[in-house]
Amino acid sequence: MSDLSDLVADVVGLNGGEMVTKIRLQKTFYFLVACGLIEDDLDFEYRYYGPFSVVLARAADDAEAQSKLTSSTQPGFHSEPYTVYRRAVEAQPSGSIDSARVGEKLAVMRNYSGLELEVAATIHFLRDNSYGEDAIAETKRRKPVKASEARVERAISLLRGLELA
Repeated sequence: MSDLSDLVADVVGLNGGEMVTKIRLQKTFYFLVACGLIEDDLDFEYRYYGPFSVVLARAADDAEAQSKLTSSTQPGFHSEPYTVYRRAVEAQPSGSIDSARVGEKLAVMRNYSGLELEVAATIHFLRDNSYGEDAIAETKRRKPVKASEARVERAISLLRGLELA
């Protein structure tokens, strides 16, 4: 198996060569692990934006340092910066993942906003970590603005699309 920096670069490459925001990168990997498509132990823990892996954050930095990815920072909403990751042109796919299946899951996720991914990942994480049937209510309590009824419905739709509901 190749190292995790290769996996990060491969997934960004399969996502059209670009992944916009660190949050989307984190939630994408969270869901790929949940779907059983990536076996690495990324040790996700709950943080403000939902499931987060320090190991994955370091791997993205390593992929950039090894010229497998490039990143740029852009001004976002209220001038809050966000990161755009791009697969380096010269980087070759490592072949360590099932590209077709990962590509299918990425295609599903592309139909949802970063906020919807965050809400869906939070629901899924809480459901699998002590909250069970109360995961949606707990998500709404933790994210009262982000977890609107419409976003929760979209989040559940995403989980169904990923076959995680």
